[in-house]
Amino acid sequence: GGGLRGGPAANPAWSPAFALLEKKDLPGGVRELALQRKNWLSRPHLLVRAARHYEGAGQILIRQAVMSAQRFITPGRGEAPPVGAWVEVDCPARMDLSGGWSDTPPITFERGGAVVNVAVRVDGRRPIGARARRIREPRLLLVSSSGGRDCQFTTETVCETLEDLQDYYQPHAPGALHTLTRTCTWAR
Repeated sequence: GGGLRGGPAANPAWSPAFALLEKKDLPGGVRELALQRKNWLSRPHLLVRAARHYEGAGQILIRQAVMSAQRFITPGRGEAPPVGAWVEVDCPARMDLSGGWSDTPPITFERGGAVVNVAVRVDGRRPIGARARRIREPRLLLVSSSGGRDCQFTTETVCETLEDLQDYYQPHAPGALHTLTRTCTWAR
């Protein structure tokens, strides 16, 4: 939701392109996207709707890329940390120097893309991170925050049953990336 490009990518005219992408036929899917897009360039509101469908295509590809991590990542069988102990990771932010957004749809689908960027610290710190800890309750509590640990903007997703993880393939669902990551590691 929100913004001009919010909303579903559900027009049936785009289904053949999505089906090809789901079958991992990237060249065929890209060709279908480009062919369909030609029908949506005549008016601004149609162009916005076409953008939603390109975002939908991007979501398919991102989901496939994340799910492919199962081939390369094997969760360790080490001892679990004690209840209440935090495990933390952090990383630098990315700053584009050249080619920004050329690595996003639709440009990258049809023309490829090249971006030059650098990893940067902000105020001497790596600003992107994740923290995890074991809790006593038999549930998965996913908390996403923006703007640092002291930020007031957070989103919480509680997963108490396996059904709570079923919408991981919907990028707009609360905690979708978190649940997808967790689902990928459980699948091993």
